[in-house]
Amino acid sequence: MRSRDAPGARQTAPALGRLALLYPLVMLPAGALGLPRTLLSAGALAALQTGLLVLVAARDPCRARIAWQPRWRDAAEAALIAAGLLTALALLTLLTGLVPEPAREALLRGYRWELQDAARLPAAFAFVLVSAYREELYFRAYFLTVLAETAAPAWLAVLTSALLFGIGHLYQGWLAAGGALLIGIAFSLLYRQRPSLHRLAWAHAAFNLAVLTGTLFAR
Repeated sequence: MRSRDAPGARQTAPALGRLALLYPLVMLPAGALGLPRTLLSAGALAALQTGLLVLVAARDPCRARIAWQPRWRDAAEAALIAAGLLTALALLTLLTGLVPEPAREALLRGYRWELQDAARLPAAFAFVLVSAYREELYFRAYFLTVLAETAAPAWLAVLTSALLFGIGHLYQGWLAAGGALLIGIAFSLLYRQRPSLHRLAWAHAAFNLAVLTGTLFAR
């Protein structure tokens, strides 16, 4: 007598289908094409993508497992996570300076978001916030929650999420994509440890805003 498939196995194909359909809508317009090139237009696109993700996630059977409600502790933990990311970035910058010039140029080659003046800080804040929610909602909250209901092992879900997150940042260069891969692994593990969408989105936004603000002083 043939045994029936486990529920997780039967759900794997539809779940992967949903994730695969959403990925191009979430990352490819801004990532693979490198468009749009201004903070306002990029922020508007990210807001539309985030709204689409919210609608999809709200109708998905996994919606009850996504932590939509923010908590006070999320802000404190987000600040600590962002500080850790900035420390890691500083160390990576020092290590990159030790790499021979041709290899360093190849690693750093890619598009860079920059601020031309301080007057654009409000636009930068809006851009990093909606972008962070777009990426954390898809790659952590939705992606990991959907795969948790399938036969996929936890390590594969974490690695796949992080890998796709890194690929989405290839337009910024190999070093940025590698950094995004590592951040994706860390954030996926943090989400599995405590599934809070908001603490990761706030940490992500704070880190990106700090990096963008730093371009004002790098001129």
